[in-house]
Amino acid sequence: MIPCTLGELRRAATVLEALTTQKLLGCAPVVTHLARLTKLVRQEVAYFHEQEQQFIRELGEERDPTPAEQAQGAMKMISVTEANKGEFQQRMDALEALPLVIPWTPLSVTALNVFQISASDVLTLGPLGPLTPDPADPAP
Repeated sequence: MIPCTLGELRRAATVLEALTTQKLLGCAPVVTHLARLTKLVRQEVAYFHEQEQQFIRELGEERDPTPAEQAQGAMKMISVTEANKGEFQQRMDALEALPLVIPWTPLSVTALNVFQISASDVLTLGPLGPLTPDPADPAP
């Protein structure tokens, strides 16, 4: 079980997604563990984005798209109004702080040994990765 917040998961998701693109031979248990963890995180991050869009619809107004948005195919946009930016930020802060428990285990130091990963990525993983070595893991 991994206790965390929705904000921690949102930040860690980018690192997990990058790790899932690496091809590894002879590491099926690690790859399977990563795939299951990533699937669970994706579900929670999808909820985050659904809520964010709902807040924008509730606190925003429709506007014409910028030329850059039009170039990407946008017909109409909704933006949070200036008067509602404080309320939007409060809701987003509360959403990020939402406590969760992921029903799986974090990536271990041993598991991370098979990936190309930076110290910054390990920090971004937060509770999904080890910030201190597991006593069961061999010393580096």
